[in-house]
Amino acid sequence: MELESWGQPAKGLWEYFRLVAQACGSGEAFSVRLERPLSGYIPLEERVAAFPEVDVALVWDERTGWRSVLEPLANNELITLSYLDTSVCPTPEEVARFAANPGAGATAPVQVEGDLLELLAEYAVVRL
Repeated sequence: MELESWGQPAKGLWEYFRLVAQACGSGEAFSVRLERPLSGYIPLEERVAAFPEVDVALVWDERTGWRSVLEPLANNELITLSYLDTSVCPTPEEVARFAANPGAGATAPVQVEGDLLELLAEYAVVRL
């Protein structure tokens, strides 16, 4: 079943990614997958000093949360730099701090706790 038909969680996932991309300085550059397992992608403007020719991005999925990745030109295999291990849906500001230093995170993903769809539905509420 596609998440699009799930209403608030789908809207919340989209809004969450919009807020995170904005906080990371990526504007509206992001994509989300509205099917289980939920996932998404945000390209980053900054590059890692050790790999100046390689693009860097943030990838999120509902099982592991956020991770920073390198996107080598030679193939489509993403290389994980590190994980943000605080929460599966941390605040956009927390993700932006992680994005500012993408290699400085944890070596293992976050342990997912709680109802993810409920967390995402909270982002569907218009924030003023």
